[in-house]
Amino acid sequence: MHSIYRERHPKAVGCFETIVVADMKVPGAFKGHLAGCEGVAHVASDLSFSSDPNVVITGCVFGIKAILVEARTELSIKSILEEAWAPQPYTPDRAYAVYAASKVACERAAWDSMRNKEPGFTLNTVLPNYTSGIILQPLSIPGAGSNVFNHPFEEAFVSKLRDDSPQWQVDVEDIAKLHLAALTFEDVHDERLFGFAHKLNYNSFLQTFRFLAPEQEWPADEIGRETLSTMVDNKRSVELLRRFEMDGWVPFNESVRRSCLGEYGDGFTAFDGTLP
Repeated sequence: MHSIYRERHPKAVGCFETIVVADMKVPGAFKGHLAGCEGVAHVASDLSFSSDPNVVITGCVFGIKAILVEARTELSIKSILEEAWAPQPYTPDRAYAVYAASKVACERAAWDSMRNKEPGFTLNTVLPNYTSGIILQPLSIPGAGSNVFNHPFEEAFVSKLRDDSPQWQVDVEDIAKLHLAALTFEDVHDERLFGFAHKLNYNSFLQTFRFLAPEQEWPADEIGRETLSTMVDNKRSVELLRRFEMDGWVPFNESVRRSCLGEYGDGFTAFDGTLP
């Protein structure tokens, strides 16, 4: 993280520091770490994908409550941003459902805490779904889409993307801008900002792969592949993105290009973090 920051923001190296919170479930885990802050973006989550909701959900809810408690002791904080079970046996096929439920439970706990305590800061939540885009640290784990782009006929990679449910997609830079808007825009308070840009399924990726690399051989689209039917009001998110001199969402093809090729398409440049 430090090497990435030095490379991208060489003039602001002295403005960035990190600390490690080993376990956000421990009482007082955030004590003293918010001193002097004006805004808090709580994006930490349990990524173990354990199928046990008592581990994942309980821990995440405890974490958001703990950071809100600590935030109330810091008068400098003006805004908080939160990135938004069944009985045993806890079989592996429940892992993603438990992870999703932990997100819902954390956001609900955050709003409940705000209603009950009336703190001196505002709370906003940003709700992304499937996220793609530039990977800042190439040594990190590739995404499901880029894995299939590189191994389009290997079942071990294909199955993870093909067998997933249809979802909404959003680019990481759009989500970054929504986080900045939620933290810094004075007219954004007590809002839920949906990072839902484009509907996707397995065929959506295959069509984009053919566009990005038409000379390669790709699997055929799967007939009867389910598509997403849900509708989401994301007009407010689009309105905020346009303040960053963007014409709405990063296109799906462009976002997948960034994930798979590590480059920006014609007419697109990296977001440098500048506020409007």
